[in-house]
Amino acid sequence: MVYCFALVVACCIAAIILSGTWNKRYFSTGFPIYAKKISCTHNPINQEIIERLNVRFASMVWTGLAFRDLGPTECGFREKFFQFRFLNYTPIMHGVITYDAARSELSVIGRTNWTPLFFVAMFLGTLASSGGTTIGESVAIAVAAVIGIFGMIYLIQAVRFKKVATFLAESEAEHSLKAH
Repeated sequence: MVYCFALVVACCIAAIILSGTWNKRYFSTGFPIYAKKISCTHNPINQEIIERLNVRFASMVWTGLAFRDLGPTECGFREKFFQFRFLNYTPIMHGVITYDAARSELSVIGRTNWTPLFFVAMFLGTLASSGGTTIGESVAIAVAAVIGIFGMIYLIQAVRFKKVATFLAESEAEHSLKAH
């Protein structure tokens, strides 16, 4: 069990480092659990829009979102580190915004963070190895609790990601009006 815990801690540290250094591979991995597509006539991913996103989503009730350029057609985003608010949560996903010129489409994708997956695996592994006569009931309660907590966090983040997509759609509409 100690080795399992050490492995989870090591994986969590690796995930924090990769996210904190804006590693492009980190932002393109994880199960996609949120997606919003926006029709877009041009590639809006540039320093100006990234700065506008950083300003718009900096001070919220929740921890602010940070945005960073990952390449000519990609922008990653996640909750800011070390910005504590009255209402806080452990994020279960990070985001990436991509532009697909062939489809004239901008995508806002939420991918699972690694850390919650490791904690769930460790938690369920601990429950399964604890033994006892009520193990089935304990596991059922624990699974329901984990699903409930993750469901609430997902809903919070999905609303926030949708606001990012709405902001980008409004920016695209402004650009289209200026172009005509």
